[in-house]
Amino acid sequence: MVRKSVLRSRLLEAALRLFVTQGFRGTSLQDIASEVGCSKASLGYHFANKEAILTELLDPVVEAMDELHARLDGLPGDQVVAAAVEGFVDVALDFRGEVRLMLADTQDVARNLRDRRILDLHERLREAFAGRSTRPQDQLRAWTALGGIVMATVAGPELPRAETRAVLVSSALRALADPLRL
Repeated sequence: MVRKSVLRSRLLEAALRLFVTQGFRGTSLQDIASEVGCSKASLGYHFANKEAILTELLDPVVEAMDELHARLDGLPGDQVVAAAVEGFVDVALDFRGEVRLMLADTQDVARNLRDRRILDLHERLREAFAGRSTRPQDQLRAWTALGGIVMATVAGPELPRAETRAVLVSSALRALADPLRL
C-alpha cells in the first residue's frame, strides 16, 4: 500500500513539472511514466487520463481557496483585506508549482477549473482585497495586488519562505492602501 502511494505522489510531481515545462497538451501519459521510471500501464492503474491527473493536482488549491473564503466570510471590510492578503499569500506559496501551471497553461487549466467554481473564488478574493468596496480605484488596487502576488510567487527570487511571505504581504497591503484615505 505504501508503495502505491509513493508511486502516485511521484507521478503527480512529475506531471506537475512536465505540465509546467511542456504544457498540458504537450505532455503525454508516456512522458509522465517515463519521467518516473514506470510503465504507462502502471500510471493507468492510478489515473484514467491526463485530465484526472490535472484535477488531482488542482483539487488541493481549490480546497485551500474554499477554506480561505470560509475564513473571510463575515469579516468586516476593515479586517477582510489583511486576512485575504495573508491567506492568499500562504496559498500561493504552498502551491507555487500549481500556480505556475495555472499561468503556463491557462486554457486547459481554466477548462478543468471552470466547473469547480474557481472563477467565483477568484472574484470573491478580489472583492476581499478591495475591502468589499465597489469603487473602481479599490478594484484596480485589488487586481494589482493579486497579480503582484501571483507573479512574484512564480517568477520572483527564491528567499526563505518567512521572508518571502513578509515581503509579499507588506507589498500587497501597501499596494491596496488608498493614498487619499491615509
